[in-house]
Amino acid sequence: MYGFINKEGKLVIDCKYDYADYFYEGLARVKNEKGLEGYIDKTGKIVIDFQYSYAGDFKNGIANVETPNGRRFKIDKTGKEVNEK
Repeated sequence: MYGFINKEGKLVIDCKYDYADYFYEGLARVKNEKGLEGYIDKTGKIVIDFQYSYAGDFKNGIANVETPNGRRFKIDKTGKEVNEK
């Protein structure tokens, strides 16, 4: 199980995720026990719910995601689908 510690080594987000990545632009992608990915903020609050089979890191406020049925698209940091030009 994965969680997060601060620079002093204190646990700040409980070890409850099957996977957790680094924070990018204030959000980290995490995976739940069902294998779905979503995003949390630095307080551990779920910002974008567990709904993706793949969730990429945010870059310039945009991340690539894929749903369990294979649909791929981009989202902003609120989880809203965006169309980049």
